[in-house]
Amino acid sequence: MYEIDYVFDEMSLFHIEELFDISILSSPPNSVASSNKLTQENFKQTGKRKLGELNHGAQIPAALLMQDTKWTLPSAEVNFMLNDLKKKYGKNTSLISWYFLKYTTGSFVREHMHNLFPTSWSTITMLSEPDEYTGGELVIHTRNNEEEIILEKGQTIRINWDIIHSVKEVKSGERKTLVHWLK
Repeated sequence: MYEIDYVFDEMSLFHIEELFDISILSSPPNSVASSNKLTQENFKQTGKRKLGELNHGAQIPAALLMQDTKWTLPSAEVNFMLNDLKKKYGKNTSLISWYFLKYTTGSFVREHMHNLFPTSWSTITMLSEPDEYTGGELVIHTRNNEEEIILEKGQTIRINWDIIHSVKEVKSGERKTLVHWLK
């Protein structure tokens, strides 16, 4: 179902934070709702694509801050992240995509699965300390239960493609995460 652990060492976290300080996350967008579908085929063709163009069949909430975030394929600049992921999850781990998310007050994510690439899995790495924001709990939804998870800075949760999850509304501060899609 899911597992929580530390995947990135301190040096990698430092470099990840350097990458996070990029202009595409400097100002929150007004809305990201879109009716476009992102398929595996057009993802391969475009290489980079606005994450706001992804629609899981339901409208993306306007508070979700992803409008200018790009789908990013592996590159030499970020290869250290893949190397750390391979150390943790096995040398045959391959990267589909990765992106940063910044949630500010009012941001949330409705229940969804990362089923764009069935049989894949994803990781969410917390880049904020728990005292830097309120709300924003990650929720794992099962048939009879909802489990709220609060990750410490640097912790990573691995979830299978078929796990339903959501993020509760951020009440104050900023919640920053790094998401990898892997297979």
